[in-house]
Amino acid sequence: MWYTTDSGKTFDKTKLESEPNKLNLKMLDFHPKEYDWLLFMGGTTCPGCNSITYFSSDNGKSWKEIETWADKCIFGKDTEFEETENDAVFCSSYKYKDSKISQDVLGGRTSEANPLQLVKMRTDGGSKKVLLNDIVNYFVFNEFMAVATVCF
Repeated sequence: MWYTTDSGKTFDKTKLESEPNKLNLKMLDFHPKEYDWLLFMGGTTCPGCNSITYFSSDNGKSWKEIETWADKCIFGKDTEFEETENDAVFCSSYKYKDSKISQDVLGGRTSEANPLQLVKMRTDGGSKKVLLNDIVNYFVFNEFMAVATVCF
């Protein structure tokens, strides 16, 4: 992956821990206050693939795996969403990581067999807490978080 820290005057290359995901998931998220912090959503080989989410605190020079089978991961901070810790990450992740139905087949949909959960964690992957089950999508904007869920 190529990146710039000087508005495109020069570019540096960083090594990723895995291939980019083939699941049409957002690949990068940037922390609004910690400019060297990145979330990268890579993945395993398809078919039968799943996503792997990594965190970097040094512009991608090093990476730490923090989640698997996630459909979306974002930093918990927004410009005005101040109630979360600086190192908070929210992910919509499948409950069962060893499902017989692979993530590429599930296609980002929650199901009774393998529900998507809204999970809050730290950038080191620790302190995971399930906040909601059967989610469809979620957004953090300004001081708000909106979460859509389904009922079975």
